[in-house]
Amino acid sequence: MILNTSKKILSISLFGLVLIFSACQQGSDFIDLELIPVESGNKYQYVNAEGKIIINPQFKNATLFRDGLALVQSGGDENKWGYISKEGLYKIPAIYKRATTFNEELAWVVPENGAPSVIDTQEKIRFTLPEAEQVRIYSEGLAGFKIIVDGVTKWGFVDANGNTVINPQFTDISMFSEGLCAVQNEDKQWGYIDKSGKLVIPYQF
Repeated sequence: MILNTSKKILSISLFGLVLIFSACQQGSDFIDLELIPVESGNKYQYVNAEGKIIINPQFKNATLFRDGLALVQSGGDENKWGYISKEGLYKIPAIYKRATTFNEELAWVVPENGAPSVIDTQEKIRFTLPEAEQVRIYSEGLAGFKIIVDGVTKWGFVDANGNTVINPQFTDISMFSEGLCAVQNEDKQWGYIDKSGKLVIPYQF
């Protein structure tokens, strides 16, 4: 998913602005399939496994539930993003210009005229990353972020507190899984790093 602001672009690999069910196995957190968003006309509703409507059609876009919350886009004129509970009530108001789904109880949000920030499920801001041009959702405690230096893309990783754990240096990245993450060098070859940033499988793919 690519989320645009006037200055920043946030990207994650699990969901688009509409559902991408093929991505449901990615990430370390449990994806709840008790309620499924389904498009009805030009609005999204939520149904259960029997097809019964649990949350009435009202959202412009909607995602699956993660960490007990679903990311939805309001159907009003502002089209802002927020998070609802399974009762269909906003637990985090739809006030954000852009946002990502939760993973590991953290999500990226962009307020109007603001920079990318990480919030928890209680909407507490953990940190803001104003230099980030793109980000990835958290996986195994780390989230990728991209900066551009003299026109050159560089990806690095931050932890849940916003500390840069692996300095920006890669042209592209994947997500951590089982302690490893695929990264790409300037020659467009892929290898794997561990959580310290050490290259453990050489660039060769």
